[in-house]
This record gives sequence, C-alpha cells and structure tokens, in this order.
Amino acid sequence: MQDTLYVKIDKENILQEIIVDLPKYEVHIDKSQIGNSNEERLKYNILAVARKNSFVKKFVIELANNGFFLVDHNINTGISIFRSLKKHEEFIHSFRDENVLLWNKTYYTLEKPISLGTIKSNRLLVIFSSIADFPLNASISRRSFYKNWIKVQSYIPKNTYILRIADIGGVLGSFYLNSNFDSKFESRIQLLIENISNEYSIKKNNIILFGGSKGGTGALYHGVIGGYNTVAVDPIVSDRYYIDKFNDLHFVQGGFSVDKDKKFFDLFKERYDLMNINVITSQNSQQFEYINKIITKKSNTNLFVFNNSNIKTHPDVGPQALVFSTTLINSIYYNIYNYRSFETEY
Repeated sequence: MQDTLYVKIDKENILQEIIVDLPKYEVHIDKSQIGNSNEERLKYNILAVARKNSFVKKFVIELANNGFFLVDHNINTGISIFRSLKKHEEFIHSFRDENVLLWNKTYYTLEKPISLGTIKSNRLLVIFSSIADFPLNASISRRSFYKNWIKVQSYIPKNTYILRIADIGGVLGSFYLNSNFDSKFESRIQLLIENISNEYSIKKNNIILFGGSKGGTGALYHGVIGGYNTVAVDPIVSDRYYIDKFNDLHFVQGGFSVDKDKKFFDLFKERYDLMNINVITSQNSQQFEYINKIITKKSNTNLFVFNNSNIKTHPDVGPQALVFSTTLINSIYYNIYNYRSFETEY
C-alpha cells in the first residue's frame, strides 16, 4: 500500500465513477482542469466540484467513510489534500492550532476560567460548533472546528471552563453523531465531558451543553443521552429540507447508517422528563416543523419559539436569539432558572 495517492480529475473522468485503492496517509486530488475560469480551476477546492458533480461527491464521501478528510488546498496548483485520521497524534497538526488537544481519539480545546471559584462551584460550558461561515473551506479547523461565540467568557460567570469539541466524521462534520467512519464518536464525547468535569471537580448541575444549528444537533443529542442541562438553538434534527431543496447541502447521504429523523424520533420516543433540555427555534426556520414533530409535550422539554421579523430563515435564529440564550445559560448557572416553554415575537 502506497503512502500517498495522486488523483487527477479532468473533464473526461469527471463523468464517471472514481474508483481507487486508498493509500496509507494522504490523497492529493488535482482538479486544476475543472472550472470556467482560472480562479475557479485553481482557487476552488474539490468540495466545490463535489457540490455540483455526483461522481466527485460520491468520491469525497467515500474518502470520509474511510477516514480521509480535506485538510489543505494549494491555490497555485489546484490540488486538494486529504489526510488519514488513522494516526490521531499526527493528524492533530492539520489543525495548525497549538491550543488543540487530543484525548481518547477526540480533539478539543479547553479555555480556563477568568477566575477560579471554590472547588465546588466551578462551571463548564460545552460549545458544539455550527456549520462554518464558509462550509467548503479547505481548513479542517475552519470547517470542522468552527469557533462560535469567541467572547463568551465576558457574558457568563467568571469561574466557567469552556470546552469546545472538534466535529470530525462526515465531509462537513458528523453533527457530533456516529458516522460510517466512526461508530464510537458519541460515546467518546460523553467520556470527554465526564473526564473534564472529573479533572476539574465540576458538578453535573454546573455543566451546560450549548450549540446552534449543527452545534445545536450535538448539544441536544448529548444533553439528552447524558442528562445534562442543555441550550440547543434551532438544532438540525432532519436533513430532509437540505436534501430535497439543495441536493444534500451538508453531504450526509451515504455517510451515516441512520438518518437524523429516525435517530431523534427514537431518542425522544421513550423519554418523558427532559425539563433540563431547552430548545430555541422559530416558525420561520426550516427546522421548525421537524423540531415540533420530535419534541412533544410528553417529553417536558422546554421549547422557546421566537417569531420576530428579523428571523427569515434557519441561520437567523442563533444571532436573533443570542440575548435570550445568554440569559438562559446564566439563569441555569445561578440557579434562578424558572422558564417554561413560550412563544414570542421579540
């Protein structure tokens, strides 16, 4: 088995299925012949081609299923580089961030509190990453470890640790769920949260899981299975809209053994006491109908519906509800939480 595989994609072989024997470490894909302009041929990475071409899309999904993820793109040669995740200690350098840590095959960062309290009062906020601002970015840090709410420590108790977890599994991330590549990702996330809380003596009632969109998916799922306080902002609990309207916008088809509709339906089906779970959404979001289907009154989940006129679509919910999200997080930390489900225009 060779260490590196070189694949050249041109206007002829892009019209047929790409079949290769995968190497040990890296796959270099030359797509410099594809595009309508010199900029498109060189500067656009292979994911931009995969968005439009079904054969290339199938190929990058197959790479992800075998643990190869896009980590770089050379804008001078038009070559996209995929690296194997099999050696986690080496893959960590792909993040190009000295703050990224590795524990039990899981990448994360941990921000220390502004000031420490007594050993019994320290808090932990786990932030799950949303889809990146540039989802097809070649940077694994930008694409799978997008840093939401950078200045969060200015708005929460000063004795709060901030845990951020990288989301690697599918082409654009696994939504913090098990994927065809990694069938144990969910359990490792639970173990990581438990390990951090034990190491810093943080009580479970002082832990909050937070995220929006893709990050909301992760926060909601792990909050339910782990029994944690959770603030999930417009979580993606179904891919149906993105598959039907945008031809599988998030590259999920073929990358997961169970679709989100079934996964979340089964998750909530037998659970009736989820008052620690808080979900924020809007009737103007494409996820609203799917959230409404899984979060029933039986579950006792708190559902907050924001219908202000500035929310036009799913990506608007997080920014427009940020003040309330912050209020909700602080009310849980200060143990003055007394909210129940409501609907508002403001």
